[in-house]
Amino acid sequence: MQFSKFESSLYFQLAKIMESECSLRASEYETGIRAGYFVVGSDDDPINLVFSFPLKNDDCYFTFTDGDVSEITKEIASIQEFNETNAHLCDGHTVPTKNKYFNDSGWVSHLITIPAIAYEDLPNTLEIDGRTIRLHLVIPLSANEYNVKLKNGYDELLDYFEENQRDIVCFNYA
Repeated sequence: MQFSKFESSLYFQLAKIMESECSLRASEYETGIRAGYFVVGSDDDPINLVFSFPLKNDDCYFTFTDGDVSEITKEIASIQEFNETNAHLCDGHTVPTKNKYFNDSGWVSHLITIPAIAYEDLPNTLEIDGRTIRLHLVIPLSANEYNVKLKNGYDELLDYFEENQRDIVCFNYA
């Protein structure tokens, strides 16, 4: 797959922040949305950073995961597509998922939040080719976590994560 200058720059900046020298792998979906991933962390505990490539807007959605990257890349692309075509998703929003892979693993929704929740060195924005790209961390939510968010709000959900030492990387957590 050929990458545009913008896509390559986005990958290189993310990889530099994460101190990863691993190759970018990506997929393009029917709607033209692309999403990619690369390995971060150590060889004995590989974790993937899966992220979307913005088209018209300046939002990039990403997650850290040890799950099936082909399935998670599709889901991150669908979140990007929703943002591009339906509604702007930003900090504190939740978006339900009907993805079978996610649902079969106990996830019913996603929380959109700030990058520092996962990795404090990740900024909220990146300057790439004259564009200010907003980074948004995507965390899958179980039904219980989703209900905490709906009933008690965003801050209470973050407190719930902290109290329960929620692992946001482990896919089979729910």
